[in-house]
Amino acid sequence: MRTIGDVARRDAKYALLGVAAGIWLAVTKSPLWGGVVIALFLTEGALLWMRTKAGVYLSFFTFLLATAWFAWMIYTKGFSIGRVALVGFMLFSIWGNWVNFGDILLNRATWDDPDDNDERPLARRQKDEANDNEDAEEEKPMTSIVLLRRTPKPLDSKILLETLRDAWDEPRKLNEEELFIVGDGPFYVLRSPQGMWMVHNHATSYFDDKDMAGKMPELRLRKAIEDHTAWLSVDLMSGFLGDLPVDVYYPYIFRLIRELADDDTLAIFRPETGQ
Repeated sequence: MRTIGDVARRDAKYALLGVAAGIWLAVTKSPLWGGVVIALFLTEGALLWMRTKAGVYLSFFTFLLATAWFAWMIYTKGFSIGRVALVGFMLFSIWGNWVNFGDILLNRATWDDPDDNDERPLARRQKDEANDNEDAEEEKPMTSIVLLRRTPKPLDSKILLETLRDAWDEPRKLNEEELFIVGDGPFYVLRSPQGMWMVHNHATSYFDDKDMAGKMPELRLRKAIEDHTAWLSVDLMSGFLGDLPVDVYYPYIFRLIRELADDDTLAIFRPETGQ
């Protein structure tokens, strides 16, 4: 696998083209400036061959100097496709230089690391950490409270809105933009000043695992799981209370759950704790 050091030594060979340009400049235009260009590219090539940061910095300097020179030519001698193309090539070279050696300058890679950015240890570690965080988010239970019910609850958006106002807006001061419901069963999306919520109302068992009842140590909850044929839940979709922990939303959920519960409620289940 090609390493960053291999790329540096490849670019050291390319620096010989700059030496050739310096020789041409010395012979045809100015021995002084030609000598400066020759010395510049010889030094750059040697430092890159030795895989040093100084060589990388010098390569950036030469690309920037060349960009400024060709831009000056456009300014003083007029526009031409060739000069514009040379400026574009130099800018592209600066970008390519950063892609190749940026991690070296930032101390995020070594000369022996792979040339492929995605294969470098830091990039792979960051990618693994991002995947772990995504997996953790996916595995984390929702902020939710579930009612296990004996029968499905008759519910529509109008009934739910009145229930919602009883739970969260007893003075009836919130307008339709601050408190509203979208949906017509079995899913309802709620909006309140505290956040976005979802209410589920399903005429099925809540648990996919048919043996879930046997895993519950509490006899009352075990029987509720066995006997329930429907479930209703209030879930937090997105909180509007800043960086506060999700626990601050549970009182709002419990207030609405209390209004939705009735005699057909067998048990209250909290997915986050499994109880």
